[in-house]
Amino acid sequence: MLVLTRKTEQKIRIGKNITITVLRVQGDSVSIGIDAPEELKIIRNELILDDLEDNVVRANRKSAIIRKNKNKNS
Repeated sequence: MLVLTRKTEQKIRIGKNITITVLRVQGDSVSIGIDAPEELKIIRNELILDDLEDNVVRANRKSAIIRKNKNKNS
């Protein structure tokens, strides 16, 4: 992992077409701006983790329903 220290308004370039700008630092919170091509999907990591957890919960519910229905039909 590359670790950089930046100040407000300083930028980081990733490749030729992605720029990350530090917009504001306030306490423990850092606001960043990301300039990237529209076709590049940018998602906060916690949303991915939430989605994975939701999928596990849905899969467990579906599995429980299937088991319940199997037991009814037995």
